[in-house]
Amino acid sequence: SKDVWTEDSIHLCLSLYLNLISSNHYLIQSLVTIYTAVDKNIKRVILQVLEIPIREMGMTSPELLKLIKNCPQGAEALITRIIHILTQQMPPSHEIVEKIRDLYHTRILDVRLLIPVLASLEK
Repeated sequence: SKDVWTEDSIHLCLSLYLNLISSNHYLIQSLVTIYTAVDKNIKRVILQVLEIPIREMGMTSPELLKLIKNCPQGAEALITRIIHILTQQMPPSHEIVEKIRDLYHTRILDVRLLIPVLASLEK
């Protein structure tokens, strides 16, 4: 029989990993690799459960900055979600704004990427 990922099994497998990301930010890179390879149901769950670990990492995390700068193909929705989480409760740092602007101009021409940093963009 074919193994089926249920929402519960996805949450179970992600919970430990997401707790570890807070203390080892490098693990976010592997999560992105996994994200780009899984089906839409697993992607949806990953997007739902990211908030706490991303907030704990914060917008100064070198690994998050590297991830935004080098957004892998297929991870655009994930990067957009990360940016929204990082900028929900505080204004984006200058470095985040620059990385997002560069990403928008070079790789992802999706205006939704810019929404969290619109007020911080220079005219």
